[in-house]
Amino acid sequence: MKKFLSISLAALMAALTLCSCSAQKGDTTSSAATDDNTSSVESVESKEEETQNILFTWKIKLDGVDYTLPFDVSELIANGYVIDPAKDEDLNSRTYTIGAPNPKKDDKSLSVQYWNPTDSAKKYSECKIGQISVDVQSEHELILPGDFKFDSSTTVQSVLDKYGEPERLNEQEEYTTITYKEDIYSTVEFFIYTKDEKMMKYNSVKLQNLV
Repeated sequence: MKKFLSISLAALMAALTLCSCSAQKGDTTSSAATDDNTSSVESVESKEEETQNILFTWKIKLDGVDYTLPFDVSELIANGYVIDPAKDEDLNSRTYTIGAPNPKKDDKSLSVQYWNPTDSAKKYSECKIGQISVDVQSEHELILPGDFKFDSSTTVQSVLDKYGEPERLNEQEEYTTITYKEDIYSTVEFFIYTKDEKMMKYNSVKLQNLV
């Protein structure tokens, strides 16, 4: 009888040990799966951050010339742009313009925002370009950061594929605006027509970096 009890007790202990090992193995599998999911999410977030970091290098190519926003107005002037001397007014320190005269080159006008980050007033021609707005109809050739050509073939999906999830996406009946934001004064806004392909010639993009 004692021998039988001894054998039964040993069998019970072996069974309990086996169950414990199985449970531990299951926990390990669960933990590994959780780790894999976490790594996957982190990888997506890292990819998202990387694509937007490209956009926020602010490096563009306008009509074949490289610029990094903000940049000195003198760079535009050196590349053939002209500001009407009669409209080259003073801009107060630490301010930017709304509706100031646009620099022109040949028959092209460039929509800009002048910015004076200094402690004294300066002429527009002595300031910086803090914002550029380009629409396809203006016939400027614009290459955005990451070698992304902006033209009438640009779609909402092509922007999202290139630069990832935006700060804001506003879908209207005929167009969509896509806004990326690095800072309150550092934003990129796309205006893309979506209803009629013929209207895509009015696609536009605005880059503002006042830092």
